[in-house]
Amino acid sequence: MLAPLRFCSLTYLARAVSKSYATPHAAVGITTAPGPISGALCKRISDDGQQAQHTVTRCRMLLRREINEPALRPLLRPRSVAVIGASRQPGTVGSEVFFNITAAGFTGAVFPVNTHAAIIQGHRAFPSISAIPDPIDLAIVCTPSEQIIPIAVECVAKGVKAMVVISAGFAERDSAGAAKQEELVQLCRQNQIRLIGPNCMGIANTAPDIRLHATFGPQAPPRGTVGFLTQSGALGLAMIEHALQHGFGFSSYISYGNKADVSVNDLLEFWETDPDTEQIFLYLESFGNPRNFLRIATRVARVKPVVVLKSARSGAGQRAATSHTAALVTHSDAVVSAALEQAGVLRAHTLEEFTNLAEFLCVQPPPQGRRVSIVTNAGGPGILCADACEEYGLSVPEHSPALQATLRSMLPDNASPRNPVDLLATADSATFARTLQTISASKEVDAQVVIY
Repeated sequence: MLAPLRFCSLTYLARAVSKSYATPHAAVGITTAPGPISGALCKRISDDGQQAQHTVTRCRMLLRREINEPALRPLLRPRSVAVIGASRQPGTVGSEVFFNITAAGFTGAVFPVNTHAAIIQGHRAFPSISAIPDPIDLAIVCTPSEQIIPIAVECVAKGVKAMVVISAGFAERDSAGAAKQEELVQLCRQNQIRLIGPNCMGIANTAPDIRLHATFGPQAPPRGTVGFLTQSGALGLAMIEHALQHGFGFSSYISYGNKADVSVNDLLEFWETDPDTEQIFLYLESFGNPRNFLRIATRVARVKPVVVLKSARSGAGQRAATSHTAALVTHSDAVVSAALEQAGVLRAHTLEEFTNLAEFLCVQPPPQGRRVSIVTNAGGPGILCADACEEYGLSVPEHSPALQATLRSMLPDNASPRNPVDLLATADSATFARTLQTISASKEVDAQVVIY
């Protein structure tokens, strides 16, 4: 069954098909032993006969992954959540976050923390996180920025494993805010607490055994297979709205604002082995460690599509990014594009391209080869599409004489059955359907592009 797709550019359609083409890649065999990290982790590694050259690099990568994934588990798979700053007043951030967690049916325990209320939305409230009798995996903090450091100290004493600081007023504001953010980061790192934010919208995990929606957005991310990371809360909301309208969804959703601790590299490695995640979409204003990002993205893009919408391409955009999320933009846009292309990452340049690519990669299976058939009712766009396909390494082969004869028997006299297939302007949806089914049954191509 063909799903309707909207693309603002035939070039981007060709790029999407070419990037999603399932090329074979070298397998890495890993033998691990339970318990502490040991030499057994690196016992068996093979990479196309280049074992000696790559063993050290891959061992380091595997060790990092073994450390990183358990550290992120309290963030994305918490057993208990405390919302510090939960409020009885509708419309406030604390009220919306707590409501969304309970409304989504979070499978763990959730505790509101408010110094002035005994009951919040039907739940017993606690004056501080230390007053909660249960252990807490994740603390969501929605208080003014001047209260964050004392709260973080209390979280350390409580044994909290992860924090999401939604509050703004840190490095994105001024030097004093930057100093406060650095103090928060050091406090978390010294006590093995992973931190999302500050200045973010929150996080979500749609897995049925978690059902965590810890954002203050008006709509919950729908269940799906996209691992999504954004530095912009507003862009994240637009992505959720597009997903609800067009039938795709998210495995996990991360708005990470100033990205003070948990990085895009951490999340790429988490999603690389996450069975619920099949595509990875990133909205980035800057790269924290570009060298590590490209190394990790190159590896991940071989097994899962990685799509990046990178903003702050101009001088004005870079200034705006600095005040938006304290992003430090130091690389030219041409360098970024070249590096992403080399890594096998597909770059979108607009929000429309970004959301269209999400829809395409989620609702269509990756083609198993580079052969493309173009079916159109307009000759000019068909030619442009053929040019775009070949520009990005795809093949638009002429259909076999047998297939052309079959198509000619069912199409109008002046239609062209070659490739592109021009059905003429009078073609209706039934003609398109018969043509697509016939070409698909021939097994002569790996993907079909429809222009209607």
